[in-house]
Amino acid sequence: MNVINADDVIQLLGVIGESKIDSFCLELLSLKLQVNKHRNIEDDIDRESSEVKAAHEGLVPIRAPVLGLFCIAEHHGAPPFVEVGQIVEQGAVLCLIDVLGELHAVKADLPGRIRGISALDGQMVEFDQQIFSLEKIEQQ
Repeated sequence: MNVINADDVIQLLGVIGESKIDSFCLELLSLKLQVNKHRNIEDDIDRESSEVKAAHEGLVPIRAPVLGLFCIAEHHGAPPFVEVGQIVEQGAVLCLIDVLGELHAVKADLPGRIRGISALDGQMVEFDQQIFSLEKIEQQ
């Protein structure tokens, strides 16, 4: 039996995105993929206003590089990679995103203090979704 991989899912999402299909559900063994193209305009407005507020406060958004499950720790029961208020160095691992069993590390692009975590452990995050707010800290 063939195994579906991350590239297959990305290709499938591209086909669905270009189609007239409004919703799609696929279940294969332990994989469940649900796509709904209807967007809630109020959610978009809330997202934009929170991003404008964060930018005004000098916070840098850290975004999900891929669609997948947000993992704040290396494994269940392990301490989180970061917590709100923690100072991180450039390149520090902030979280992992699980895409069909393949783990992608999300790292800090610059040194700073974690001011907000916008996803819950085990929550599905979308590509380019803001998952952290980072206050930039100038290195001496």
